[in-house]
Order: sequence, then structure tokens, then C-alpha cells
Amino acid sequence: MSKFIKFNRKSGHSFVEIPLFGREGTRSVRVKNILYDKKSSFQEILIVETPDGDRVFFLDGVVQCSLRWSWVYDKMALIPMSSIDSELLVLGGGDGDIVRLANAINPDLNITLVELDSAVIDASSENFGPLPKNVDLVVGDALEFLRNYDGEGFHGIVSDLTDTPIGTKGKKQYERFYSEVVELCWGVLGWDGWISIQAGPPKVPKGRFDSNKFLRELLARKGFERITTTAHYVPIYFEDWSIVCGWKL
Repeated sequence: MSKFIKFNRKSGHSFVEIPLFGREGTRSVRVKNILYDKKSSFQEILIVETPDGDRVFFLDGVVQCSLRWSWVYDKMALIPMSSIDSELLVLGGGDGDIVRLANAINPDLNITLVELDSAVIDASSENFGPLPKNVDLVVGDALEFLRNYDGEGFHGIVSDLTDTPIGTKGKKQYERFYSEVVELCWGVLGWDGWISIQAGPPKVPKGRFDSNKFLRELLARKGFERITTTAHYVPIYFEDWSIVCGWKL
């Protein structure tokens, strides 16, 4: 059984304790059934059913999405998308929720999904449903995809990558990673194109790295305009979460 599932002897309940990023402390997700529990080449993948019938997807003990509440996050990530967009690139997001919502909004959209871990795709497809047919799935590293891309460009990019690159820790690695992501995304975006990046909590305790502030400043330095932050309480995260957007004008 997953090392992230704990048991409360007093209550008789199993649960997953999740960290909070915008404030101190943790919260617990109760577990009724374990639906998927495997360790891939990159991370531990866990999907559980909760007593109220929700399904929650964890990577290395951190909530990624849930059947009931993912729409809150996904809608924020897709706020810049318009009806005239025809080519969408999603980096990360192997749980498939963002591409499912994008397809529901615009069934004629061509979507390219780049996910490093094929096991994430498999786990999601088994428990949340298959990817839409108009999704071109690329299993591989997002940076390598961006470096080697030679197509006509994208109208929009959603960066739903991990908070820190897999296998690394710390502020400097985060800054280097996302600096390259933004640089490469600029090159594959068409003019009037947009990018949205998951940016963590909109406010953080003193002493913690403020990824939202860093990403806003990074987009501005690169030349993106109309930079915005959208934040909303995401119930399955137990806290506010934010998306930073910018346009290549």
C-alpha cells in the first residue's frame, strides 16, 4: 500500500495527509477505496475514492485533480482561450482534465498534450475516462518537445507542469526550469498567442518562495503583455490557487 496512506486508529479511518503551500499546516483527504496505487519510473501515482464519492489523483502525495473539483482549476487555466483558437498545446496535465474541458468548450480544437510519464496517462484513462480523440499525445519531456518543435505554432499554451522539475528541489532549479519553459514557449507561440501557467497559491507565508510573483516578472521580462493573475479557492486543494497568463502581442 502507498506510503502516503495513513491510518487513524482512534477514528478507524484511512487518509492521505496533504501539504498546504499558501499557509502553514496540512489537511487530510479521507480514503474509502484505493483505485490505483503504482510507482512509475518517475513518481508514485495514487488514486483514491473518498467517502462522498469523489475520486482524487495524487502524485507523490500531492493532489493533482479530482472528479468533483478539477473544473475550478481547469476553467482558470483556460480563461484566455477563445473560439478562434485552433491549436492548443498543453504541457504536463497527463491527468487529462484540462484537455477534456478544452475539447468540451471547442470540439474542433486541435490539442497537443505533452506528458513525461505514460503511467499518469494510463492511470487517468482507467479512472477518469479516455482522452478526447482530437488530442495528439506526445509522451516525453516538455523541454525536449519545445526545443525540437518545427510546426506552424500554437494559438495557446497551458503549462500544467510540476511545481518543481521531477528529480530536483529548490528555488534555483525552479527558476532555471521555468525560465527555459517561458523562453521556448515564446518561440512556438504565434503572434496574439497566449500562455497560462499554474502558479501556486496567490499569497505565501513570509520566507516561502513566491512562484506567482516570479512568473509574472518572468513573463514581463520576456515581452509578454496583458499579464494577469486569476486565483480561486480549489476545494480539493483546501486553499486558493492561481494561474498567471500573458499574451504575445
